[in-house]
Amino acid sequence: EDLTGGNADTGDVTGLSGDSAYNSSNIIWQGTLGNLFSVGSDEPGHYGLGTNTGSLPLLQSNHETVSYAVSGNVLTAYVDSGSVTGSLDASDREVFTLTLDNTESGSYTFALQDQLDHVADGNTEGLLTLDLSGVIVRYDEDGDSATAGSGSLLITVQDDVPEDGMGSERGYVEEEA
Repeated sequence: EDLTGGNADTGDVTGLSGDSAYNSSNIIWQGTLGNLFSVGSDEPGHYGLGTNTGSLPLLQSNHETVSYAVSGNVLTAYVDSGSVTGSLDASDREVFTLTLDNTESGSYTFALQDQLDHVADGNTEGLLTLDLSGVIVRYDEDGDSATAGSGSLLITVQDDVPEDGMGSERGYVEEEA
């Protein structure tokens, strides 16, 4: 709903008010990964992003395949429309980003930047759940690492559907000739 051209309706799915405690925008979600891992006695630990994106969901945006790239603490989902095939470049269309804002606490920001295609679900605002767990890595003090298990980091995206009542159209004809 908050993407450019989105329908600002009041039909949020039950349980999705749209706004996180950190941000009033419906396209930004901020949270923390703090409870996903325990490093045991090898404290302190820190979070990072792994570069293997093979476990991430197969998605489309505007009927085009979404690819993934990890650079430092940022995962970018994008449509590869740029000049360098198979690599994120400035002319690609970014769909969303997941940024680790603080590698010690695990705070993160998810930012939706473009539409995601949802399975046809009639005329309801359906949900698409993204499992981004496969790129979340926790490191302990001596360098051991563990990747988050499936279902550990889920982001739910509410679909935007056409709205009725945006205006009206009326025509007139005469029976007289």
